[in-house]
Amino acid sequence: MRSRIALATSCALFAIGCAAAKPVAVPALKLEPAPANVTRRRACELGEAALCYQRGMALAGRDGDPDMTAAATWFERSCRDGFAEACDRLAAQYAQGFGVARDDRRAARLFKQACDGGDFSACSSLGVLYGEGRGVEQDEARAATLYRVACQRHDTLGCFNLGMSYLEAHGVELDEMLAAELFQEACRQDMAQACGMLGRMYFDGRGVQPDAQQARVLFERACDAHDAAGCWNLAGMFATGAGVEKDVRRAIQWLRRACDEGSAAACEQLNRH
Repeated sequence: MRSRIALATSCALFAIGCAAAKPVAVPALKLEPAPANVTRRRACELGEAALCYQRGMALAGRDGDPDMTAAATWFERSCRDGFAEACDRLAAQYAQGFGVARDDRRAARLFKQACDGGDFSACSSLGVLYGEGRGVEQDEARAATLYRVACQRHDTLGCFNLGMSYLEAHGVELDEMLAAELFQEACRQDMAQACGMLGRMYFDGRGVQPDAQQARVLFERACDAHDAAGCWNLAGMFATGAGVEKDVRRAIQWLRRACDEGSAAACEQLNRH
């Protein structure tokens, strides 16, 4: 199950939003309006760090034509002026090689700057790098501490990654009950992967009482939110009759959904039918 935390290296868990494949939304920032004769770009050049960040977000989220290289330039200006969210975005680009050459050491420094500046999603991302030894010396205990910091400040990804740490005893002692509680918290905040993991725990009876029906509900919730693993697990339940009445036709339907959501294994299984 180590790969679940490794998923945090994807754009989704680095909180940048896969801009190369799907434009990110530009968040609404509470800013004082610039004078009518001052453009956002000019305001940024005059030292408005938040406006530099907003310009970077506009470029990253440009519908159908994101410009991640230009976005990185504006995020760097904003980060240099102390805007933590910009440091987080720039770090994610360096961690993934979006619009810039991949540089894990620089990503780690930027995530730390953002985390220290109060962007707690960056603490979780920095934890991923410590957990994998990317750009920093591997330290799973440090990773778990960073996940905890993020989770305590209501960062969904931090709670999920901390749950995985307790489930697999990475940097902390094994605690399946606490892992289930953390997945439940992340699922409550609509994280599809967390709902799927909690479903798996109900199915296997790890940290919770076995409950196939609750597992099915959680797998469906995960699948409906585009989590391929949730769809895959539903296919398995119907294919084998585990906790449900065996139904090969429905199993294939769930398998097809898993394939559509990007599961290569599901696509391979479909090709055999």
